Amino acid sequence: MQGLQALLSQADRALGRLDGSVLTLPNPDLFVFMYIRKEAVLSSQIEGTQGSLQDVLAAEAKIFNCNSGVLHKPVLYLLHYFKRYHQTYYDRLQAIRDLGAWEDWLWFFLQGVVEVSEQATETARRILRMREEHRNDITEKLGYAAGNGHRILETLYAKPIVSVKDVEAVTGTTFAAANQLVKRLEEMGLLEEITGQARNRRFHYAPYIRLFADHQGVAPEPLK
Repeated sequence: MQGLQALLSQADRALGRLDGSVLTLPNPDLFVFMYIRKEAVLSSQIEGTQGSLQDVLAAEAKIFNCNSGVLHKPVLYLLHYFKRYHQTYYDRLQAIRDLGAWEDWLWFFLQGVVEVSEQATETARRILRMREEHRNDITEKLGYAAGNGHRILETLYAKPIVSVKDVEAVTGTTFAAANQLVKRLEEMGLLEEITGQARNRRFHYAPYIRLFADHQGVAPEPLK
C-alpha cells in the first residue's frame, strides 16, 4: 500500500505540472483537440474493441480531468494510454473479477496518469520553445514581411491548417503577396503542403503537428 501512496503522490505532482504548463499555451483548446485527434486515429487502428469499452474508459478518464477540478482543461488523455495497453487493461479488469486484485489495477491506472501527464507536459513545453524559435526566425528571415509572418504564426496556433486565401484574408494583402509569404514559410520549414495538388492547396503547421506523434512505452508491471 505504501507503494500505491507514493505513486499517488507522484501522479498528483505530475498533474500539477501539466496544469501549469497548459495554462501558458497560446491556445490550450487546440492542444486538447490534437489529443482528441490522436485518440481517434489510435481507435481506428485497434480492431475488435468493444463499443462499451469507450464509455467505461471515458468515465475513468474524467476522474483526473477538469470535471473534478484537478485540471483547468481536459488535457489528460488516459484513453490513449488505456487503448495502447488495451490487453493489460483487460487483464487487470479480469484480475479484479477473478482475484479481487484492485491494487494491481490502481497501480496500472496511476502509472497511466503519471506517464500521460509527463508526456503532455513535455509537449506543452516544446510548443512554447518552438513558438519563440519561430518568432525569432520570422523576425530574422522575413524582413519587411515579418509583421505578416507573425500574424500567420499566431493564426496557426488557432488553426494549424491554412490555404493561401486564408493567408490573404489574415494579412490583408493581395493573393500574389500571400502566396509568396506561404512559399517563404514553406522554405523555412514552418508550413508543409498536404494536398499534393497544384490548385486549392492547403498547408499545415508541420512542426506543431509533429509534436503530437505517438510516444511508445512499456506497459507497467502490476504491484508486487
